[in-house]
Amino acid sequence: NEDLIKLPTIIGPPLTPQQRESLAKAKRYAVQESVKHVLLKQQTQAKLAVENAENMYLQKQQALVLMCRIYVGSIYYDLKEEIIRNAFSPFGPFKTINMSFDPITGKHKGFAFIEYETPEAAQLSLDQMGGVMLGGRSIKVGRPANMPQSHPVIDLLLEESKQQKRIYVSSVHTDLNTEDLKSVFSAFGNILSCSLVPDVLTGKHKGYGFIEFDTLQAANDAVTSMNLFDLGGQYLRVGKAISPVGVTIPAGSSFSNTPLPQNSVSPALPTTGAAIPRPGVVVPPVLPKHTTSHIPPPGIAVPTTISSQLTQQKTARETMELPNTLSAQEDVKLSGVEARHMIMQKLMRKEEATKVMVLRNMADVEDIDDDLESEVTEECGKFGSVSRVVIYQEKQHEAPNSPVVVKIFVEFTEAAFCKKATEVLNGRWFGGRKIEAISYSQHKFDANDLAG
Repeated sequence: NEDLIKLPTIIGPPLTPQQRESLAKAKRYAVQESVKHVLLKQQTQAKLAVENAENMYLQKQQALVLMCRIYVGSIYYDLKEEIIRNAFSPFGPFKTINMSFDPITGKHKGFAFIEYETPEAAQLSLDQMGGVMLGGRSIKVGRPANMPQSHPVIDLLLEESKQQKRIYVSSVHTDLNTEDLKSVFSAFGNILSCSLVPDVLTGKHKGYGFIEFDTLQAANDAVTSMNLFDLGGQYLRVGKAISPVGVTIPAGSSFSNTPLPQNSVSPALPTTGAAIPRPGVVVPPVLPKHTTSHIPPPGIAVPTTISSQLTQQKTARETMELPNTLSAQEDVKLSGVEARHMIMQKLMRKEEATKVMVLRNMADVEDIDDDLESEVTEECGKFGSVSRVVIYQEKQHEAPNSPVVVKIFVEFTEAAFCKKATEVLNGRWFGGRKIEAISYSQHKFDANDLAG
């Protein structure tokens, strides 16, 4: 250690005030640049994340449009478009159906393109119609081959749909409403929302809708048990919802009519055949993997996973008094077997021919006098013999000053007279009022239930 040479410490002159200020400025600049760099990096990442989210949203939108389209091949050349339409319409309403025809023979080329309003309808038809016998041939059903670039996004949407608590229900009888649907499906679990898509042209629904449960298990049970269930003479088609909540398919989309060869379908199509007894009645060759082993008759289908729950509900309902009026009986909240029985009875009553017409917005309370009944009888007598006229004043609420609506019931001797009068009088103007004339349930009228 003694051999080491110790060098003297070199101490420079102290920094001048100007030098110290320059050094402080340099430090501040370095900090500012560092912060700028971090902020710029964060902004770039955020912008990139937004762009990726927007791109994914657009890709999903495009994929949902493409998922509405299916290709149907190996169609017997003598089959008409109506038969194809009847076979595939239970899954949901169409936007378009296109069958290419040979100009020389005048017959179609053996394939068709169908675009549904919803991707759920197309997916169900893909699952259930491949391999079905139509006109003696086993048809092929797949996605059009001109959209391979969308398959990854489509696969992603299908994978996400497995975790959906919403289900899609189609082939719903037009006389059923959301309450009827809820009364049947509530047996599987608590329902958060239930909606049927309205048809602005008819004023009814389009035959399909969506139900959202509070648990994934309830949604899975509903799909498993209710797919192909006969409700009101129509087999329900039930599957998982694919479209996210609040997302609508862009209107006016249409697919290319470029002819594809018979083998231009997605791979792994089923080849098994199943007979179709008559046009428009489709019997899938095998039930989908989520369906039950057999289709129970209406009113006795009890899903095994919820049998104990239905037993408890039945015991509780046996002690419950039903309301007196038929309208209240129709709207009573029931689940499971009893609900299905009641819905079937409701549909049967609606399908009966009625001889009763109800006129609304024809008169106010102050217009009622001794001559009103005879005037209505005389006017309606132009359409056929009238049995009786009932003028009913319906109070809207229990409050003393609640408004009163006047409804005039006209019973004809024949249902044909009632139908003719309804068609002519509905929308007609009388004394500055636009009359609403509609048919009324014969069953309710005979039971003196005029509150419907």
